Amino acid sequence: MYNENSISLRAWFIILTIFAVDALSLGARSLFLVMILQWETDLNWNRENLGGLIAVVHIFNGLFTPIAGHLIDKYFKGKEEIIMSLALFYLALCFLCTALLTAAWQVWFVYGFMSGIAYGLLNLNTFSVAIIRSVPVSKIGIAVGIGTSGSTAGQLALVPLFAYLNRIYGWRQCYFALAVCAFMLIIPTLVFIKQPSVSGTTNIDLEIEITEKKTVIITNDITCDFDNDNNSNNNQVVVIDDDIQKESENEKMINSIISLFRIPQYWILIFAFVACGVTTTGFIETHFIALQIQRGENNESIAALAFSILSATNGLSMIITGYLVDIYNRHYLLSGIFLFRGLCYLLLLLPISFRDNRIIFFIFAPLFGLVDYSVVPPIVSLVKSFGGDSLVGLGVGILLLFHSFGAAAGSSIGGYIFYSTGNYSIALYLCLSLCFAASIACASMSCSTFVQGERKYEGLMNPV
Repeated sequence: MYNENSISLRAWFIILTIFAVDALSLGARSLFLVMILQWETDLNWNRENLGGLIAVVHIFNGLFTPIAGHLIDKYFKGKEEIIMSLALFYLALCFLCTALLTAAWQVWFVYGFMSGIAYGLLNLNTFSVAIIRSVPVSKIGIAVGIGTSGSTAGQLALVPLFAYLNRIYGWRQCYFALAVCAFMLIIPTLVFIKQPSVSGTTNIDLEIEITEKKTVIITNDITCDFDNDNNSNNNQVVVIDDDIQKESENEKMINSIISLFRIPQYWILIFAFVACGVTTTGFIETHFIALQIQRGENNESIAALAFSILSATNGLSMIITGYLVDIYNRHYLLSGIFLFRGLCYLLLLLPISFRDNRIIFFIFAPLFGLVDYSVVPPIVSLVKSFGGDSLVGLGVGILLLFHSFGAAAGSSIGGYIFYSTGNYSIALYLCLSLCFAASIACASMSCSTFVQGERKYEGLMNPV
């Protein structure tokens, strides 16, 4: 007998297709870990210039992520397969052009500008919206965790495979192969990523309720107790007189963005995502292999293997966190993630001799993987709580914009520090400080503002 709160077979096809697309796009972006050493030789660039190149990728990635989210929310709602298939075609074109690069300006334009746009169009918010609109609300956390863990699976497979094949065939042939893979994913994307009809309670039921042209939002007093009765006394209902039916679509979008920025907790998420961008995509996904080489590792494939181990635990942690998001307090979960990430950076700052560095990196990799992309399910869930289903794409896209700015800063600052000092020690201390600051900020989010139908309070455990 069909359970209305279970994930349908069609929704599973959507999740698995998104898993594959995410694996290719995010996995390919992480190949800069290998290319930073390759182009340092082939183009005779220093580490500062290469850090600037990946910063350009992150900037355009960030700029086009909220644009993609807005397109999904407004023009392609229920038709996510169209924008995703067009983005895949464009990504394949970027891979093909990368394989044909012959001059430095082409690297900046093709790899920095064009590829940055492609990665922005195929990003977390686009994938999350397609998943959220296809599954019951009680399964959103685990579904988003599985679908978006494709990014880590791509890193797990592509980075060491690319490093190995690069030594045999060269990076140009590898990018030709990536272009073919992107083209091959277009048809499955068009066929499978269509929204099923879910009979259970989907996220669309959590739209802001409009009764007599008034929007009802449930807020909590700033002091939340774990005790159920105490929290029920603090709940307040605020009625906002908005003549929504007469607003144009653009006015509704602008007002929705303004309403997000009026929520103090959303600003905390912005700060946390900037710190996240610096400490993960900006530094680790750009300089991790180079850091190992600087610390005495002489085998690039071994260094890539350490990153693949990081990616393996990364994917597992997203699925686990997706499950925990549906049960436990999301703010403290985020705080714990950043705290543990800071402790991982502390491990890299221990005074270890060169011969022991390989052991340290192989200990660091799985531990850091547990707290890397695991921020995704709680972040998506919180944005959904703040703005409702219709703002997930744009709301998460704005956060990813700031995440990309952080990533751009992390990659360029890391390159500049190495170019200036010959090592990454100062960059490690910076990442450590940002992780601890983000942990404190997330822990301060004791309560939240939710759309009607969402959780009424958050103690240690979240009643749903």
